[in-house]
Amino acid sequence: ITVQGTTIWNGLVPGTVAMPGTDPCRMVFTGTHTVIVDGTNARAIASGSDVVTTPNIEGFVDVTYQDGYTIYADALSQVVYVSNLDDPVTIGALNFTTVDAHPGRIVGIASVNRELVVIKTNTVEYYYNAGVGGFPFARSTPGLVEQGSRPTDSRTLAFLLRGVNAIHEH
Repeated sequence: ITVQGTTIWNGLVPGTVAMPGTDPCRMVFTGTHTVIVDGTNARAIASGSDVVTTPNIEGFVDVTYQDGYTIYADALSQVVYVSNLDDPVTIGALNFTTVDAHPGRIVGIASVNRELVVIKTNTVEYYYNAGVGGFPFARSTPGLVEQGSRPTDSRTLAFLLRGVNAIHEH
């Protein structure tokens, strides 16, 4: 799967649904779908088919995957949504949390060492899968690192995650 300009390419054939935005996009493979977000739009492409679906909520700046859940970060707030188990396009009414231990907008999320890492403008917050209903993730230890990021460039986020992970391990 490739996104070029505003077109989703599945192999060498252009997809039937465009990615209407012009912002850089983020992709994640869930085992059954490739999910693409670009800050405004979200699309999920089923593996082995040309079926493209849109999650029931959009406006995400980043996406990651862990334990059967597709996890989305809202582009304009501190809200993180999680899909229903093994269904990246359905987000239940209670499948969200506000990442609000410290103010700041979310700039990225990642699944690192089986933890959900939420990178905000001023902090990084950690969550683990507690297996509860609705939003299954709960704040973990250290929970909050007062070091954040402004860019949404994936290389910068990867560098930041390596640094934050080193802080987390000590």
